[in-house]
Amino acid sequence: MEKKSQLFILMELIWWVVTAIIAFAVLYPIYQSTVDYPFWTINIIFIVAAVTIIRLVFLTKFSFLADSKYLKVVLVMITVPIIFLLVEQMIGFQSYIDEEGLNDVLQNLSESDRGSMFNYIRTEMLFFAMAAILGMVALPVKMVKSVWRDYNPGR
Repeated sequence: MEKKSQLFILMELIWWVVTAIIAFAVLYPIYQSTVDYPFWTINIIFIVAAVTIIRLVFLTKFSFLADSKYLKVVLVMITVPIIFLLVEQMIGFQSYIDEEGLNDVLQNLSESDRGSMFNYIRTEMLFFAMAAILGMVALPVKMVKSVWRDYNPGR
């Protein structure tokens, strides 16, 4: 059992490193191009949430959740407020884009570069926001199924 716990910890650390690399790779072009990007925190949250939640949905039996029934039930209970929070933040970003745009943020770029960076920022933000939201919708289904299998083996 100790070897299994060590493997779960190692896998979890590897996935956090992979998540950090993905976040860095996605956000580095924005860092290079913007003067004062107001969405760093929520953008990082969307990326980390999307990668982590989708990983948990597909690889539950290889994660720290594999043997923790109570943690699975807690995750089921907190998904609805998290979904509302993620949707609210996505709508806030979309409203900011629609009302103010990113011209102030991208003022140091040429007109053609500004347009392509605007599309990049909007696309990656909405992609990771929707991935996190859809992952949060799928997570309770997966957790309930996993708990069901724990209590009813062979079904």
